Amino acid sequence: MAKRFKEIIQGISIISTGSLFLKSEFFGKNGPVNIRMNDNFREWVLPEVPEIVPEFRGFFCKSMLIECAYDSELCPKIGEGTFTPPEFVGMISRLFVWQQPKGEDGLLLNSGYANIFYLVLKDGRVVTVNVDWNFNPREWDLFAWDFATGCRWRVGRAVFYSQPTLLLRFNF
Repeated sequence: MAKRFKEIIQGISIISTGSLFLKSEFFGKNGPVNIRMNDNFREWVLPEVPEIVPEFRGFFCKSMLIECAYDSELCPKIGEGTFTPPEFVGMISRLFVWQQPKGEDGLLLNSGYANIFYLVLKDGRVVTVNVDWNFNPREWDLFAWDFATGCRWRVGRAVFYSQPTLLLRFNF
């Protein structure tokens, strides 16, 4: 199989902060960032996140697609690199608030192209979550899709995956 992606960040990012986030405040109508969610995200992901959103402590990698690919083609690359809903929301909430609340340049693509994450729910199901900046109205979109149906992603999209084995090399 041809290589469909290239590594641009090779597993060396840690996001950690002592600040607490409340799920109800962050995802509420008057939250710190404008966010639009689809029903799947609201019904599948949010119920698995505790009210006090935990911080994310770990490593992750970011890859850019250089060919179109389906989720099923990206999954072998990701392997064990999925996130839990609390890890995902803990990471993404802090990226939005401190680094890219209004779509500024940063780790997440802000071009309208998808930032793709794979989450494992408590029932074992895998869902694909795409995060993208919507220019009009100026907001971040959080959409969840059933991995089993398989989304097709175009060139230039970013795929994020967890690298928990890197934690074994460092003492926190």
